[in-house]
Amino acid sequence: MRPLLTERGHTAANGQMSAILTESGIRIFLLCLPRLDD
Repeated sequence: MRPLLTERGHTAANGQMSAILTESGIRIFLLCLPRLDD
């Protein structure tokens, strides 16, 4: 087992998860904006 490969794998997975969470968060934020304006 090579720690470097494992760390890189976890980093890549975390990067994808953070990107998905950020994208979904932006969508929710944009959907809530019109309601806040009212």
